[in-house]
Amino acid sequence: MKFWAGFFTGILVCIILLAGYIFLVVEKFESMRGEDLPELHRTDSLYKADYQMQLHELRTDSLLDNSVFRGKVVVLNFWEYWCAPCKEEMPGLERLYNTVKDSAVVFAFITTDQVDSVRRSLVISRHALPYFYSNTVMPGVFQGPFVPRTYIINKRGEIVVGESGSCKWDDSSVVRFLDSLKKI
Repeated sequence: MKFWAGFFTGILVCIILLAGYIFLVVEKFESMRGEDLPELHRTDSLYKADYQMQLHELRTDSLLDNSVFRGKVVVLNFWEYWCAPCKEEMPGLERLYNTVKDSAVVFAFITTDQVDSVRRSLVISRHALPYFYSNTVMPGVFQGPFVPRTYIINKRGEIVVGESGSCKWDDSSVVRFLDSLKKI
């Protein structure tokens, strides 16, 4: 009888700890929901972006020529089809894409999920965005524990913005910032 009492007590403690952990994770994501993008400005710690990654167009499997990034302002968004914050920020990213897309700005929405799962998801059918996948390891500068992750890279290949979590990317301050990068 003592064994079962200890066993159930152990199970109860595990459930309480798991519930607490889930609460903290959900609270963290809730605090990031719809978060305004922090003031965008150049920082002292610029990282040179490494474009040596193999990106395939998600709908056609065609390989992207990495030279399209050279001399352009680049917006890279890393997302996963199952990620609620990724889905939450996608409409704002699509509005930003439609507002600023031109030959001076290149967008790439990159997933590392299983390609078949992503294609079956409704995410790519809801948004007319340039979706890519990679089945190679991303350069270290783009690796991180959370999605979504978005990077803005200037024409010299320097990462000037790196954000994790859902943001309001269609804010006018972001549009102005991208316009200013096109002029540099």
